[in-house]
Amino acid sequence: MGSFNSASKIACNWGDYYGALVGAGDLNNDRDGDIVAVSRSGGFGSGCLYQWLGNGSGGFGSTTQIGCGWAPYQHGLTGIGDLNGDGNADLVSIHNDCLYRWYGNGGFGSTSTSSCGGWNDYDAHIAGMGDLDRDGIGDLLGYTYVGGDWCLYRWSGNGSGGLKGAVRLGCGGWGDYGLAR
Repeated sequence: MGSFNSASKIACNWGDYYGALVGAGDLNNDRDGDIVAVSRSGGFGSGCLYQWLGNGSGGFGSTTQIGCGWAPYQHGLTGIGDLNGDGNADLVSIHNDCLYRWYGNGGFGSTSTSSCGGWNDYDAHIAGMGDLDRDGIGDLLGYTYVGGDWCLYRWSGNGSGGLKGAVRLGCGGWGDYGLAR
């Protein structure tokens, strides 16, 4: 059974990103995990997306601002792995009952809507989990309250940037576990 060693402090003063810091996968194809976050402060940089590239030694390089206007997407933002098969990690988020996607390209370009309708139930309750079904494409997990219980769902990536239909993985108290993004 896997476990973890003791915690190591990497850096301080991350409060501006509380609740919005997510593992994004490997954004620059160097085989090191990277992270992104949307700034929550009311000052300069509020709603801007920042990235920290993994340094291969258990830490991260310096902060790079990727772009602004991300405030509407900060609560459900998650890395999802590679949705379109180009080798770059991608991001998704829910806003106004729609699932949005950004393809990774060393940064993140313009947003595109993947699908609308029915996503508000999963707002802030989604997590990209890499490739759960072992088909080489990133997948998404989410949970919502259905028929008196919390149920967990999976959407498999379809290889062309979208997701296949939801598959219920099980019900029984999933609301007690926040999905780590």
